[in-house]
Amino acid sequence: MILRQKDLEQLSANLQSQKSLWMLMLAAPFIYLLLGYLIGPLWTDRSWGGDWLMPFMRAGLVALALANVAVSWRARRQTLAGKPWPLILRIEARLAAKAPESLHPAARLYQALQIFTLGLSESIALLGLVLFILGDGLIMLFLFANFSAIILILFRPRMIELIAIAGRVLSGQIKLGRPAA
Repeated sequence: MILRQKDLEQLSANLQSQKSLWMLMLAAPFIYLLLGYLIGPLWTDRSWGGDWLMPFMRAGLVALALANVAVSWRARRQTLAGKPWPLILRIEARLAAKAPESLHPAARLYQALQIFTLGLSESIALLGLVLFILGDGLIMLFLFANFSAIILILFRPRMIELIAIAGRVLSGQIKLGRPAA
């Protein structure tokens, strides 16, 4: 399906708001890192559970961070392939209820996808902050925050993805308009 010029103009304007959301999310890992630098010297007793528990907590949170990336990657691939998850469709329905005319239907779906994947990606840095607060070193916080920033950059909003979703929405391959649960 060919997109009309009007659709392309609206999608372009909607992408700018999504890029603003992305830039705000990209700042979060660096805020967590700054919090670690500020909290670290003030908080001297951070060893919860002793030295034997830290490797298990570290391994568990690394596994959770990798799971966040895998879930985000899969959600993006499936949505771009025209098979969005029900959770993504629920987020889109809520966006449609709040701003029915300001966003193109494809932009709403793409924004719902961005909210989901960027939230999971940003939480990786939060996991690093939790690990740091529980007693791990600043190096792990730095690694988690940087990994989060890299994933956020990887999942940044792109016009080509928005156009692909718009084509699938306009051709009827993706059905929108389900009520928010």
